[in-house]
Amino acid sequence: MELLRTLNILPQSSTSNALSYNATYGGALTDGYTSAAGNTYQNGIRVSDDLLVVEDIGHGYSRSFLNGIRIYSRDKKTLIAERRFHCYFYNKQSSVNEAVELLEGEIYAAARRQNHSLREIDVRSKCRQAIGQVMLQSANKNFLLE
Repeated sequence: MELLRTLNILPQSSTSNALSYNATYGGALTDGYTSAAGNTYQNGIRVSDDLLVVEDIGHGYSRSFLNGIRIYSRDKKTLIAERRFHCYFYNKQSSVNEAVELLEGEIYAAARRQNHSLREIDVRSKCRQAIGQVMLQSANKNFLLE
């Protein structure tokens, strides 16, 4: 909870009730808020030892949408990468794929800045492994809410 407050994902004044584990989602969900148009918005949160992945999710009349993804470093408490979406239907596998691509992009950008070349297969494998660990550890309610 403290990490989420530090990163301004949860307000400083929020209680532990502002975040709850959801087995169907496979992670934690923040309290949602409903717009005047009747759409509900909330954050989905998944964590591993190294990363924190926050999904901005919107629930409309008949569909859920992925409005954005943010990936943070847990130990450095910094934003690694983020991407916004428009009219992107939410499903767990698409979200995983987007997180992997987002992480890959940041690794390639860092490598270019330092004039390093990387093998695509190695980067893809490491990013899939890192995001896979996020999904696996977030399925553990005790790990997620500690």
